[in-house]
Amino acid sequence: MPDGLYLYRNESVEPQFLGNELTLENGNKLFLACLTVFEEIQDPMARLGIATEEEEVVSIYAPKSLVFLSQHDQFELFRKLLLYIYRTGT
Repeated sequence: MPDGLYLYRNESVEPQFLGNELTLENGNKLFLACLTVFEEIQDPMARLGIATEEEEVVSIYAPKSLVFLSQHDQFELFRKLLLYIYRTGT
């Protein structure tokens, strides 16, 4: 990842939706829909046994993205579809 990986502590971040249009070499267009959700992961320090019991338990949230490519410009439909896929998979 060129900008690094951002993890969030002690706060859940709302899902983010991004829609974009890509133009291919031959002039055809592809439409990209990306849903990024933030899932809670176990504190890596606690998992390794480094953290002591006296320390406060820290919730860490990592990004997870679902991407959909299509030749059709239907961003609202793509957003609903990606949310449905995410909710049924968790």
